[in-house]
Amino acid sequence: SLTIDPDLVWSTYMGGPSVQGDAAGPLVFGPDGDLYVGGIAAVPDFPQTRGAYQHSSPPGSDTFLARFGGDEGNLEFCCVIGGSIQNDGYPANQEYSRGIVIGLDGTITVAGTTEAADFPTTTKAFQRTHDGHFAGYVLRLSPTGEKLLWSTKIGATLTAEIRGLAVAASGSPIVGGFFSGPGFPVTEGAFKTTYSNDSNGFVT
Repeated sequence: SLTIDPDLVWSTYMGGPSVQGDAAGPLVFGPDGDLYVGGIAAVPDFPQTRGAYQHSSPPGSDTFLARFGGDEGNLEFCCVIGGSIQNDGYPANQEYSRGIVIGLDGTITVAGTTEAADFPTTTKAFQRTHDGHFAGYVLRLSPTGEKLLWSTKIGATLTAEIRGLAVAASGSPIVGGFFSGPGFPVTEGAFKTTYSNDSNGFVT
């Protein structure tokens, strides 16, 4: 007879010492078997590793990306990324990741949603500012998490949220989600280019 007796390979907690609402979100394995996890970090006491890219801005919740060794579950690195101020001047309290993709070259693409006017973007980004409340973000980190290669927002006049991420064979990210309000970027010849007075889905 066949007997299967599964073992627990490894298990770990992840979070800060205070009770503030840290939460894990998307999970993905890299080509080498390491585990990448994103989610919500209730800064300032969320664990961050030396040398990894950091742009945490308490108070509130930032997004995080952590890499764990696939064999033993050791923390390879942890980045915390966020902003501090909304467009209306109030503290930004909500940022989170919705998708992670590891490229063949090891680069890490992350997509999610931010309400921070000062969420980090890079010089040649498609969109560096946003109107309204929430905007989507897409960013790419170096394989070891120490460098922000590029980061952009994408949004409309009221709100926009990214709910899914894929990366094409060319390396270009594809994101999907929903938005409210005019002003969301569309391209000529697309299936639908007009906004219809409610929440609209998008693929970009």
